[in-house]
Amino acid sequence: MAQADTGAVAEDATLTVSAANGVIVSGAASGGVDSDIDGDTLSVIGVTTGTAASVAAVGTGNVGGSLTGTYGTLTLNADGGYSYVADQGAADGLRRWRDGDGHLQLRP
Repeated sequence: MAQADTGAVAEDATLTVSAANGVIVSGAASGGVDSDIDGDTLSVIGVTTGTAASVAAVGTGNVGGSLTGTYGTLTLNADGGYSYVADQGAADGLRRWRDGDGHLQLRP
């Protein structure tokens, strides 16, 4: 079960989030932990920009590489750590990725 993740970044600045606080959180995180019903280890295996109609449409690529969206550039690592470089002020984009079990994750 994925928990909501949030972050904020100023125009033309970079938000860097470590794996410990990234999109896959374990331990005693204040917002809850991400978990798998089967107890499998979680990892990011695919990420895309835009709109995906299904988990399969997200695919299994772009992890660890730069992905440019409307409002900035995201680099999302398999361990859940990420950086986001904003290139327009006061705007937020939607990112989608798939975890190792194929579950679609959506976050602004």
